[in-house]
Amino acid sequence: MLTGPAGENAVYLTFDDGPWPDITPWVLDTLDRYDARAVFFVTGDQLSQYPGLAREIVRRGHLLGNHTYRHLDAWKTPPALYLDDIRRTQVLIDRIQPDAPRLFRPPYGHYRPAVARRLTDYRIILWSVLSLDYDRRIRPEKSLQKLKRLIRPGDIVVFHDSPKAQSSLRMLLPALLDELHGRGFAFKRMF
Repeated sequence: MLTGPAGENAVYLTFDDGPWPDITPWVLDTLDRYDARAVFFVTGDQLSQYPGLAREIVRRGHLLGNHTYRHLDAWKTPPALYLDDIRRTQVLIDRIQPDAPRLFRPPYGHYRPAVARRLTDYRIILWSVLSLDYDRRIRPEKSLQKLKRLIRPGDIVVFHDSPKAQSSLRMLLPALLDELHGRGFAFKRMF
């Protein structure tokens, strides 16, 4: 199982697929209420449209991570094209946070070992708990019950700050942060 740094009663929150102006600001405000820090794995396409929003993510103490330019599936994309998508996104990220660690999360968690070996400047970050906030077939209350039961210290939790997840996320995130805060958890960045 993949987890974050050991030894603390902390969880590591991550958000994929943004930034989006109709949900990311709300996520940032919600995280502020719990003094929570996170990594936002952004797509280059969204980042190129909303660089000011990405700067706000960093200004509030969070990190940007790379999630490819077009949310490509490594299993369905030629390696050279996939690597170029990562490079294009990193150029945009480096303009906003030039000295931060290079973090990469492959969309869908799919990657090819040959591609991963070429990403020597990156830390590849997967997850240990998936919120399923994007799955409209699952009621947010059911996801919340599952998350409360599953989350342990050191877990890396994936949410999505995107339109597909917005309605679930608005219920899940504050309820889960409130629950975990009550259990003494801190919400830290991995790096």
